Amino acid sequence: MADTSIQVTVEAWIRDQLAAELGNDLEKKTVDLDWGGKFEVDAWSDDGVAVCISTSRYKTANGNSGSGKINKLYKDLLFLLKITKAQKRYFVVTEKDMYEYFVRRREEGRFPPESEVHLLFIDLPHSLRVKLEQSRKAASDELDKNK
Repeated sequence: MADTSIQVTVEAWIRDQLAAELGNDLEKKTVDLDWGGKFEVDAWSDDGVAVCISTSRYKTANGNSGSGKINKLYKDLLFLLKITKAQKRYFVVTEKDMYEYFVRRREEGRFPPESEVHLLFIDLPHSLRVKLEQSRKAASDELDKNK
């Protein structure tokens, strides 16, 4: 199985960047949802900042739109919106094409307004981007090999 631990490293780097920018301590945490369930959010602060992070590209390795990825991100978005104690919500993507996709969806009324969810593109440093690309390639190659 391909090693995807780089995603954990990227999420930690993003938490550190946002913590410095927002002036909050951020940690991965399981939080309460309005309807009684729980959700593990990628970053949380005690003053109610909730963050979901995606390292996914909009397109798959074959060039198709990643409908499975998009569906997962909309699920995360739903949970982000329903976190009981959240005061500010951030939806962070590391891929420009995914950011552009959600900007278009927002313009079409299919993504919450900025007043409800802050959509952020955070560009990764070159060293992290290279490792992330290598991890994606290994995972894609593994899938192709098993076809």
